[in-house]
Amino acid sequence: MKTNSSSKKSGAVLVIVVSIMVAFTLLVAALLQLGSFNERETIRQLRTTQARWVAEAGLERALSWVMASYDYRGSLPDTLDSTETLLAGLGSYSVEVSSAPTANPLVDKYTIISTGIVSNSALSTEVIVQLTMEAAPGGQQGLLSLGGDTVIKNSDVFGDIYQAPPGTVHFTGGGNGGEGTIDAEGGVTGSQPSGLVEGDLPDPDPGPWIDPDDYAGQLATAASTNASDAIQPPGGTYIGTFNLTGGTNFVNGNIVLNADVTGSGTIVADGTVSFGANGVDIDDNVTIIAANNISVNKNNTTLGENVQLITMTDFNLSNNQDYPNPGVTIIAIGNVNVDANMKGFKGIIYAGGKVTFSGGVQDLEGAIIAWNGIDLGSNASITYNPDMFANPNPIDYGDSLAIQTDSWEWQENP
Repeated sequence: MKTNSSSKKSGAVLVIVVSIMVAFTLLVAALLQLGSFNERETIRQLRTTQARWVAEAGLERALSWVMASYDYRGSLPDTLDSTETLLAGLGSYSVEVSSAPTANPLVDKYTIISTGIVSNSALSTEVIVQLTMEAAPGGQQGLLSLGGDTVIKNSDVFGDIYQAPPGTVHFTGGGNGGEGTIDAEGGVTGSQPSGLVEGDLPDPDPGPWIDPDDYAGQLATAASTNASDAIQPPGGTYIGTFNLTGGTNFVNGNIVLNADVTGSGTIVADGTVSFGANGVDIDDNVTIIAANNISVNKNNTTLGENVQLITMTDFNLSNNQDYPNPGVTIIAIGNVNVDANMKGFKGIIYAGGKVTFSGGVQDLEGAIIAWNGIDLGSNASITYNPDMFANPNPIDYGDSLAIQTDSWEWQENP
């Protein structure tokens, strides 16, 4: 019997066609499933990104409250929940804010944990972001001029500059540099360096300040001839030694420091204070308050850590000296005048009047605050260092905080 070869070929073709159709169907099904998976993955990634946005929004809200409100910081811990409509009702956040003390009584550690949730009937995604930082009461600008003008000549400023209206920030000399933001409603003139750009900074209203009346009682006690612990120097000038033991020494007159000041404590003079001889060493944690000028006019003068020099009139520095110890605070209800090569100062300079550097100031770390303008003179170098605000000083910074260097840590899904 003969076999029909045509039938065999048709059967084989049919098997091949069916196999191809099955394979194609499986391929189409796989592609559709893959497309559906990719679509779900794309939506999931979108929802994750949106949840991160929502979490960051909650964190920023909490951070603004921490940075701007002393009362809020005093009420911690706290939990914030979103009250506004986010992502057309799909998003919400919940924020936990807490604080804890550190070894430094002026510095607190803040922790903000924000959970962002984006969900609908098909998919829900959650992202957690966390911020930890250490901060102390303090300013947020390297140069803060609350009146007058700011003049910068052949100098570098690494930090923000705030100039209250209607004053201007004026660059001169052509050799200026630095990095930061300049907020000056009165404008910026002269050879502005590219690293210092104009922008908006937090308004320091009413601004860092001290109340002279805080020292009026101490000065009145020093001036009183009936005060049993007041020093009554012959001729109105005290020239001698101070071995402090944590208390207060009242001098009813002027002081010429011609020997080292040892120990820690406070010296109050109802007159002037000047640094005599060939230099004086001031120990750590010493405060000197003068009813009239304080003049540091001799070389080889050293200031220890956390030294405060406070004058109800002017502060004058005319010695060429390095000041490497941190936490020094210079406060003048009047003006601060520096006409020497001041180097390596680490601290805060505050003037109720004007701060003028007619000599050079090099490698200053901290901040300069003045109510009637700042003149950096020539060849100055200023670097904003918020760590200097972690040292004791009597300046009232209001609600503002200075975030300590290298303490900012941001994490996602910690």
